[in-house]
Amino acid sequence: MDRTGKALILVLSLALLATTLPIFAGYTFAFILLICLFVSGLWRRLALIARKQPNCPEVVSGDPTWQASASLRPMTLGCLALVLGHLIAALTGIVLSPWTKPLGPSLGAWVHTAIKYGLLWCTLATGILAASFYGWRLRNAGRIMFWWLFALLIYVALQHWTGIDVVHGINAKLGPHRYAYGVYRVSGLMGHPLTFAYNLMLVCLASLAMSWGRQGSFGYNEKWWLGCFLLSSFMLLISGSRYVLLVVMATLLICERRRIWQLRKQIIPIIVGAFAILWLEGSALSRFTEIFSQNQSIEERFPRFVFWKLHWRMFLDHPISGVTRSGLQDAMHAYFVSIGKHDTVYEAHNLFLQYLADTGLVGFTGLLIWIVSVLVGLHRLPLSNSRGIRYLLVATLLTALMQNNLRDSAFVYALWFYLGALVVDGSMDRLNPLDTSIDERKSPENFIRRTHSAYRSEGL
Repeated sequence: MDRTGKALILVLSLALLATTLPIFAGYTFAFILLICLFVSGLWRRLALIARKQPNCPEVVSGDPTWQASASLRPMTLGCLALVLGHLIAALTGIVLSPWTKPLGPSLGAWVHTAIKYGLLWCTLATGILAASFYGWRLRNAGRIMFWWLFALLIYVALQHWTGIDVVHGINAKLGPHRYAYGVYRVSGLMGHPLTFAYNLMLVCLASLAMSWGRQGSFGYNEKWWLGCFLLSSFMLLISGSRYVLLVVMATLLICERRRIWQLRKQIIPIIVGAFAILWLEGSALSRFTEIFSQNQSIEERFPRFVFWKLHWRMFLDHPISGVTRSGLQDAMHAYFVSIGKHDTVYEAHNLFLQYLADTGLVGFTGLLIWIVSVLVGLHRLPLSNSRGIRYLLVATLLTALMQNNLRDSAFVYALWFYLGALVVDGSMDRLNPLDTSIDERKSPENFIRRTHSAYRSEGL
């Protein structure tokens, strides 16, 4: 393997670990990946595959690389629809919304969106596809992910009971607002407990999808991913986040209800064990029971009702482009003050209402196109190979009901990474997942040699 392949595999392995790290790590590895793609020239080979050029051997032979490209293409168009929806909303908002900032600040707010939804997705998806030339698969990365999650679990357990927060200093501790029922609400190496919990949810579901195995098999790689699932599940159980636990269970019931029923004798002890952990740990169940306290009003127990009501009013007042992203803070302050709340100003905590409020029907249409694009890409894969993508889409939509998850850069990074990796992994098994024979024409060595000789040919 040449230096390009080694570099790509190293960067992709670190990028996988970054799904549980602050977004700075994710952006850093994505930037390094982007440099690798341009320096090596691999982006040109991928461009030929995407355009179905007749002189491209992957298209002629029906290579799995082209199959992966065919599934990633609609998802890329969906991400671009998100970017375009935000841009149109920002530009029309200058005319329609009194809250919108001038053109410069409006475009400045949009640029961050373009990087997060457009450039980041294209970089990760292209990098994962390029690394597949050299044999990188998410399926084969379970071992390194397991040991990383094992180390993270030790830190999370210490943080849960002692409050240590090494991200902010060796002697730093989480604040008293994170202390309840005798323990701390953990955030791992991230800055916010909800971000950590939702990213762990993605890790948990992707790991479970990888652990099911190919055509019912359960081999070496699947064992490592099962370990990743168990480690991430345990961290979720002690994370102190309520809704994310319900989302994981609901996702599995929606996507795997038949298999769960078939495996009910094996699954029931796991469920009993999970509830035993929750009961022994104590704080997680206490956070659930506090919802039903009768000493507070319904809006005090569910403050999201207030957030939803005010953001719905924003949409009704500005249905086309919303109050826009650049004018959101001023608009939220004014709407909260209008009901007598001067100190608590929050976003919607519902992605769909948030899109309606700050990008109107224009941005909301872009969001719907993205959802459809994932469904299109999913259906271009065999049903057994699209399991993980279904998990991630269902879980993302469910968490979107209670959180602005696609506005969280760390969550978006992890979602983009696992979507791209699962598509490529599923496509590589598409033709004959149980055939372990090596075709000389499709062997990694000849594939890489053919790729690099094409760069040197004058006809390219």
